[in-house]
Amino acid sequence: MTVDLNMMIDLRDLQVAMDVARKAEMGWFDVEFTMYACSYAIGEKRYYKISAEAEKIYDFIENSRQNGCIASNIMKMTKKCPVPVGMKEYIARDVKKELGKSLREKYSLAFFEYLKQLADEAEEDRAMPILQKEWEQVEGCFNQEKLRRFEELVICAYECRKIKEHQFQNFQSLIAEERKNMEEDLLSKDIFEKTFYGIAYEENGKIVYIDNAGKAYIYRKKDELEANGIFVTPIYEKKYWYNYTLRLPQVHKMFEDELRAYVNKDYVAKIKEMVGKNERMSKEEFAKKVDYAQTIFGEEAAATLKHYAIRWGINV
Repeated sequence: MTVDLNMMIDLRDLQVAMDVARKAEMGWFDVEFTMYACSYAIGEKRYYKISAEAEKIYDFIENSRQNGCIASNIMKMTKKCPVPVGMKEYIARDVKKELGKSLREKYSLAFFEYLKQLADEAEEDRAMPILQKEWEQVEGCFNQEKLRRFEELVICAYECRKIKEHQFQNFQSLIAEERKNMEEDLLSKDIFEKTFYGIAYEENGKIVYIDNAGKAYIYRKKDELEANGIFVTPIYEKKYWYNYTLRLPQVHKMFEDELRAYVNKDYVAKIKEMVGKNERMSKEEFAKKVDYAQTIFGEEAAATLKHYAIRWGINV
């Protein structure tokens, strides 16, 4: 009898794979569960937003004022454990519950009331002259890209407490009307699509750029820089359509070039002027409030306050 060695090897590999699959179903191997979350308050109730996707939580925090609240810093929890068949969803739910309990312990309702009070005290409208001037350059141009970049500036000013509620709503109405007038403009699409994200900050008088196709990665880098007291530009985002002729590395290079062309020294100076030094609250005064928060509410609460100090132009 002739033995086909290759067939025997294939059969052995198949058997090993089936054994591994069966053991995985029986929970022989550990599975890692990672959840991300933040806490916030609306009225007299606390809420917890939890997801396995970091980007969703970062998005919520970044746009928390538009969501009618002020969110805490992001919190991450990872748990490794064996997962028998059919138990994955139950274990994921338990991790979410555990993370929610941790948030409840670290961020009290009293802290969010204190945070809102400070946000109201820090609010100013210093961005209005810049935004009005920018709007004059955008209105009636029928340019989707320019309108989108202007909208990003408005959102940045609003989230950084540099324009007031009624001013933000007025700009949103103007943007919506301008966009409505461009409804017939068609966006040229292709086979594939990819969105890139980028930020910039100053270091030793030079602009440093970070870009990636993962928004969560850019958010994380932005968080890390702001936690160290470094002012970071809003996220520059752009979607590209491409095909087999125009390859992804070429598209990435296009984004890098556009990021550097748009987020240049003039742009960084404009953002810093718009979000710049808070005239309503000094650095020293805010430092005392952070110390108070750490004593009364804990370290995580104080870290959240420090983060907002950069956004509100207090520690810049």
